[in-house]
Amino acid sequence: ADYQTAGKGRLNHSWFSDKGKNVLLTIVKKLDVEIYNSYIINFYVSLIVLETLKKFLNESDKLYTKWPNDVLFGEKKIAGVLSEKVNDIFIIGIGINVNQDVFPEELKEKATSIFQVDGREICLNSVIYKLIEEFISNLELIKRPAEVVKVWRKSFRFSGRKVKYLLSGNDERIAMVVGVDDDGGIILDECGIRKKYYSGEISNIRV
Repeated sequence: ADYQTAGKGRLNHSWFSDKGKNVLLTIVKKLDVEIYNSYIINFYVSLIVLETLKKFLNESDKLYTKWPNDVLFGEKKIAGVLSEKVNDIFIIGIGINVNQDVFPEELKEKATSIFQVDGREICLNSVIYKLIEEFISNLELIKRPAEVVKVWRKSFRFSGRKVKYLLSGNDERIAMVVGVDDDGGIILDECGIRKKYYSGEISNIRV
């Protein structure tokens, strides 16, 4: 899409994008994934987005994943993924901040774009082409969920960090990230008690 009037992220967060500035893409595809492994799609597509961004950013070593479905540059979000399964069809929404030059005040410390990082505009079609190429050429990987998570972990830099964890609604907690399990669940240490969660959202504690 060239523009969204009501873009959504996880937990009903909104997705901001100026018209014609960013990649706003939906992939609708039947995938050979068992229902209990559906979580792997977010991990797989996050990896695909990360690999795509590496082709367009000079400082690609600053890219990393954030559980369960975001890609960050430094401490700021540069891309996000949202997927759902309808019968045997996956609907995968992908947002990549490409040429966004200005963000609303409330997002300035939370979001960035290729343009803000490198100071140059990128052809959106070239990003989409590379993204689809990466998506298709690596599809066999989704048949090996544990391997997807293993590769994903290499770009996950929250282990050992204290974070805010939003479970649902206003249920926000402070916890230490232990890691992400092979089944996609995040393991948090809450006052010495380890718990594993499969939904929710983590965020940095800003000081």
